[in-house]
Amino acid sequence: MTASANSASVQVVPAPSGAPGIPEGVQAVAGDVQVILTWREVSGAVSYTVKRGAFGSGQYETIASGIPGTSYQDSASGSTGIVNGVTYDYVISAVNALGESYHSEPIAVTPADVLVVAKDGTGDFTTIQAAINTIPANNTKRIVIYIRNGVYREQIVVPANKPYVSLVGESATGTILVYHLNVNSKKPDGTPYSTLETVTAVVQGKDFSAENMTIQNDSGQGTGQALAGFLSGDRGVYKTVRFLGFQDTIYIERRQYFKDCYIEGDVDYIYGPATAFFENNELHNNRLNGGYITAASTPETTTYGYVFVNSRITSNPGVKNVYFGRPWRPYAAVTFIDTTIDSSIAPYGWNNWGDSTKEKTARYFEYNSRGPGAIPKARAGWSKQLTPEEASQYTVQNVMKGTDNWNPLRTGIIPLTDAVPNTPPVTTLTSYTDGQYLNVNTPTFTWSFSDADAGDAQRAYQVQGSTDNWQTTASDTGEVAGTVTSYKAPAMQDNEHWSIRVRTMDTRGAWSEWAYRTLAIDTTAPTAKVVYSTTAMTNQDVIATIEPNEQVTITNNNGASSYTFSQNGSFMFEFMDRAGNTGTVAAPVNNIDKTAPTLRIVLDKTTLLPVNHQLETVNASIYADDGMSGIDSVVLASITSNEPDDGLGYGDQPNDIQGAQYGTPDTSFMLRAERAGTGSGRVYTITYNATDKVGNKTTVSVTVTVPREQTNK
Repeated sequence: MTASANSASVQVVPAPSGAPGIPEGVQAVAGDVQVILTWREVSGAVSYTVKRGAFGSGQYETIASGIPGTSYQDSASGSTGIVNGVTYDYVISAVNALGESYHSEPIAVTPADVLVVAKDGTGDFTTIQAAINTIPANNTKRIVIYIRNGVYREQIVVPANKPYVSLVGESATGTILVYHLNVNSKKPDGTPYSTLETVTAVVQGKDFSAENMTIQNDSGQGTGQALAGFLSGDRGVYKTVRFLGFQDTIYIERRQYFKDCYIEGDVDYIYGPATAFFENNELHNNRLNGGYITAASTPETTTYGYVFVNSRITSNPGVKNVYFGRPWRPYAAVTFIDTTIDSSIAPYGWNNWGDSTKEKTARYFEYNSRGPGAIPKARAGWSKQLTPEEASQYTVQNVMKGTDNWNPLRTGIIPLTDAVPNTPPVTTLTSYTDGQYLNVNTPTFTWSFSDADAGDAQRAYQVQGSTDNWQTTASDTGEVAGTVTSYKAPAMQDNEHWSIRVRTMDTRGAWSEWAYRTLAIDTTAPTAKVVYSTTAMTNQDVIATIEPNEQVTITNNNGASSYTFSQNGSFMFEFMDRAGNTGTVAAPVNNIDKTAPTLRIVLDKTTLLPVNHQLETVNASIYADDGMSGIDSVVLASITSNEPDDGLGYGDQPNDIQGAQYGTPDTSFMLRAERAGTGSGRVYTITYNATDKVGNKTTVSVTVTVPREQTNK
């Protein structure tokens, strides 16, 4: 791995023709002054380049080039290193001899120091609030507090003067922040608590985030207002957080984004004036009869209010007559899009909170609901079913952008654990392609080693081969210590399909996943037989086609496996198998006969005299020959006269041609010695056809004359 710094910002230019594709599947892990990037291998890429820029700037500097593998670790080393708490954009491009690809979509990452809270005393703090208290006021960089599994019974406050705080739990169900106050609880002086004083977690700092935890108020059902969360800091992000309570579970202000969360309660358990986007959340009703999910107090000038997309509404057994919401303030705005609804929702859907005037101002919308509770025709007439065009406007970007174009989908990835473990290395086979055929049985396998952990190098490798798809192992190098990245195999069995795999070990003993190849070893030249469209004698073209004993490519004849002969001769097919072995096969043809036979006819009489109107017997001698397929038949085709058979005048007799058997090998027939009184004389034309055994035909005609010069009638 090589790294180079470049202080000039990189301008995006079109990728040259032949450059590799754009790297995809880019992922990142953030740590303490480190960022680990991984991506999928790009076909045709020789190396990769990593570029980094300020978040959202669109300008990037090259921080590493010539990376052979599919991972890279950025750190604080050098003058251009990263700093904890700052969000960076990273892009990856692929490089080969023809150029560099376009870069990947930017991925935002925030390296950060991590404060660890552990109930058992193994962390930096035993309470969450103690960790929050150490954050300096008006901090300008992201600070991550990692909370190990445990039940933390305390009230926490993230004040407005402490932005950029992230709470990360070890697990959503194992990291539990819980408290038990409600508005009917009594202080030591006997006075009740205010609503705000009941809250388990108060978040007032902007750009707050929470992941993988439960925030709960467990004062019990029927105890009145008892908040789990009071979330008022702008641009809050909550992922995989479970909010548990009953009445008024969470109060929300300003802009809040919830993804993959679980929120449960019984009355108005999501309420307040926020603009909030809920993506893929579960809303769970736990009041048997007549509950309310939302109580929005959206300002009149706020467009969207609460937007629930791809969410699920569920309930305890027997729960019914639950309403989507009721307007805490007149212009409450709540929208459900692509929501799966169970049978707990009342068909009417919405409640006016006993004030019909709010029906004229409340903005309650629904689109494409499904499930047993999806009954759009039964909904309150003062609510609205959106059209597809209207629903398409409810995107995260549109709902949450505000005046600063905030996009919660582009928040930086932060450390999700209190330590970065030893990341296993990545082994990438760089020789041959999957399924390739080789005409050598001692191939050399090469690979690249990459490790996201700084300082880790290859310590060992192992190469294995199998001929039965890993039911057994046919060859194994064992675990070989060393940094070499190639291995020449001993003789591998010919005509076998091999499965090959390679793995490497890093400095700290972590093995990579196996990198696989399937290969076929074939050092034997291919053979082929020739089949013909016909092997019988024929007067048609003959097509010769080869049938090889394995898959081949024809290297002559324009790549065609068939050759058409229009005459006798021979053609040599040349071909190559998948491993590169070559072979030839000759295709001789000598059964084409396109030559007509020879035919000669000799008559024993060619002149009929005297001209006496008498029939004369004429005999023919036939001489036919064919040098290829042989004579099949010679037949008398016709006998014609140039004068009519009748009507010639005095002494004329009919039936001048007799005894001829046309279509047979007839060689004897009778002709009348007769002619017209005028003209140059009569001519009889006798025609024979000779046909060879493949259908070639020769036609020959001879004549018998009755001349004019004779006067004897």
